[in-house]
Amino acid sequence: MPTIEQHLERFKPLLEDTVRGYGRGRLYRPWWSAHNPRAHLVAADPDVRGWADFAVTARWGDRKLLTGLAPARTLPLSGLHALTGGTTTNAAYLVGLINSTPVQELAEALAPGSVGQDDFASLGLPQFDVTTTRAIEKSVRNLADLVRRLVTIRSRTWPELPAVLRADLTLTSPVMGAWLPTAHRRGWGTIGSVTWLTVEGDGPLSGVVEQANVVDDELFGRRLDVHCSKGTRRIRVAAGPDHDTEGQLYDVLNRVVGGLAATRGSATGLSAASIPVDPQALLATYAKDEVTLAADVQSYQQNRAAIDQLVLTGLAS
Repeated sequence: MPTIEQHLERFKPLLEDTVRGYGRGRLYRPWWSAHNPRAHLVAADPDVRGWADFAVTARWGDRKLLTGLAPARTLPLSGLHALTGGTTTNAAYLVGLINSTPVQELAEALAPGSVGQDDFASLGLPQFDVTTTRAIEKSVRNLADLVRRLVTIRSRTWPELPAVLRADLTLTSPVMGAWLPTAHRRGWGTIGSVTWLTVEGDGPLSGVVEQANVVDDELFGRRLDVHCSKGTRRIRVAAGPDHDTEGQLYDVLNRVVGGLAATRGSATGLSAASIPVDPQALLATYAKDEVTLAADVQSYQQNRAAIDQLVLTGLAS
């Protein structure tokens, strides 16, 4: 026992925080009681393409069956269910079945609230033949790689992307909304310094950037109104671009400000937001990022469609 106690002492602050989370700030039970050995999950970590052989799903939430592979060399935090395939299958196959459209529709019959492995078992998930199973596993790992890239890399440019993915497993909802371009050392300035933009408004700004909208003023022409927690600024494109190009610039600028809003950007930092010195470079940068994201989304949808077709064919046979 002294050896176990000495070992757990290393994790005492973390375990105390866990107990406080359970008890709404109170240490209502011994801190060491939050320890959960979970040796079966440690064993389920073969590191196949960077993924463990167990899946995680939230215990509570709007989407009862948002399920995904766990990264290798990790264990789930409190609040997540861990799912394993046991001795009959593996986690990638489970994720493919559970996230497939046919099973998602079937799962609507589950009662709301906490969903565990017994609930998944009650759905009567089938075990397909070896060829179908391996094809599903391959597509699931492809999807896992794509989701990791979308969430950890693409979301730096498209900050609303993780929320869209959580809300829509099919990823058919619009994903190209708020946008934050990656600034470069050369050829870039700020919203407040580039010559092709003017920023109007004298009152104090504070808080965060909240939203923006393009306004077509019959007297003064187009402008982008930026609303902050306190204060508003008007951004105008200098005269020069043709009508269509001007419209494209306002659309992209609206997305840039939307990116600031999505990341809770400081209102006082609005004028310091990075933007190319050449307006055409802004449009080119946006177009390049759009093509890159579209390719990932298409690959995601193709892998999901492949899984759906495999599941439907397997269920019909």
